[in-house]
Amino acid sequence: MSLVPRGKISLYGIGGCGTNIVAHYADVAGKEVPGCAIIEPYYLDSSFANVKGAVDPERTFILEEKEGSGKVRTENRVELARAVAPVLKKFPPGNLNIVVSSGSGGSGSVGSIYLTSKLLEDGYPTIVILVGSDECERSSLNTLNTIKSYEGVAQKTGKTIMMYYEHLKPADKRSAIDERIWFVISAISCLASRRNDEMDLKDIENFVNFSANTSANAQLSVLEVYRSNEEANAAANFAVAVASLLRDPDSSSIDFRPEYRTTGYPSEPLPSGIECLHFVAGVEPVHGMFKNISKSTEEIASAKNARTVRDSIVKSSELDDDGMVF
Repeated sequence: MSLVPRGKISLYGIGGCGTNIVAHYADVAGKEVPGCAIIEPYYLDSSFANVKGAVDPERTFILEEKEGSGKVRTENRVELARAVAPVLKKFPPGNLNIVVSSGSGGSGSVGSIYLTSKLLEDGYPTIVILVGSDECERSSLNTLNTIKSYEGVAQKTGKTIMMYYEHLKPADKRSAIDERIWFVISAISCLASRRNDEMDLKDIENFVNFSANTSANAQLSVLEVYRSNEEANAAANFAVAVASLLRDPDSSSIDFRPEYRTTGYPSEPLPSGIECLHFVAGVEPVHGMFKNISKSTEEIASAKNARTVRDSIVKSSELDDDGMVF
């Protein structure tokens, strides 16, 4: 039995999307799983609409007297900002923290930013998982402004914001995106398990906030997780920081040298079928992400402006005081 306490991850699901994704971990809440950190799932929302069977009410914080935000990011911004302190008091941060939300909704895209900002200000290592979309003008613009806001929080706090991003296209299956996110969360749990020889919590903290140890500025960055050396090698062009889990010190690994690197050797087995994990982070992909979403937003606005604006079929002089025409 190890004398080192197992690592603990506080996993915060914000809004409908975040709640649905994080609920996947309800069955392992607070439990020790070999090779993994203890995951503590928590939920913050402005509506009870997403509080379903798997979601523990004792791990849930719902804004009082609210019924969602309806994709309007300003709708509950004051209440969401005020909720951060009581949420963190009720659901304390872990050794590593993960904040999950959509970028296109009204509650998750705002609550996640306020929560992340407070976690970083208080010195807690935090990774963001964001799902963006562009199925309509509101969703696309919300996603764009959410990403901008995370960049703003990075500048405000002077900390790197490490984000794993998924974009939900109209033809995509939500279940496929959920599965990719679950893989990333579970992989991060292996990284933060405190069961990796030669890797301690400070190594992970330095990786997550890699701007403190590299030439990168404190800004928004993208995280990718790979399960083979070949996949990770293909990311060498943007990699600034890498954290790796290898079977042993003699195992083959990536063939490039990033500015920051930490490597651990799991004393408990990785999930079945996985020989290694590489967590690769860098800044450059943010610009491509931003460019693509900006293009979608502009295309939707252009189509809107091209539509003919029709006058009402009713003249005001035809209406009586009740809005009726006789």
